[in-house]
Amino acid sequence: MRIFEIQSINHTSMSEHNNHSIKLEKRKDENMVVAEERTMQFSGPLPHPDILEKYEQLLPGVADRIVRMAESQSEHRKLIEVKVIYSDTMRATLGICFAFTIVITSILVGTYLIMHDKTTGGLLIPTGALVTIVGAFIYQKRGIKKTE
Repeated sequence: MRIFEIQSINHTSMSEHNNHSIKLEKRKDENMVVAEERTMQFSGPLPHPDILEKYEQLLPGVADRIVRMAESQSEHRKLIEVKVIYSDTMRATLGICFAFTIVITSILVGTYLIMHDKTTGGLLIPTGALVTIVGAFIYQKRGIKKTE
């Protein structure tokens, strides 16, 4: 009986580890080939523990540096997420404040125009401002629903 074993390890980045092995067995007496295939996959912010152990054997202390690097990257990612959330909140708050200012100003201008016998302009200015702001609000909500 002859046994052929093919093993390939694919380590494409620090976060993925694929171990794929195929075992072929050729039996003389039965004139057939038996194949066995095993696949193991690992994914995460660190290399597979087996690979990390080999790094440590080659260069003592490197495993600790790799772990610290992954922790540092995680902290950086969290900091970026906090900044994004803060800027989104500020953008939403400023949008509401500016919309309120535009609506109040257009109502005041409209009232002023109506009081000075400019009825058409006095009605069109606040109506136009309200339609524009409501349209922008609806457009924004549709965009949020499409991305979810």
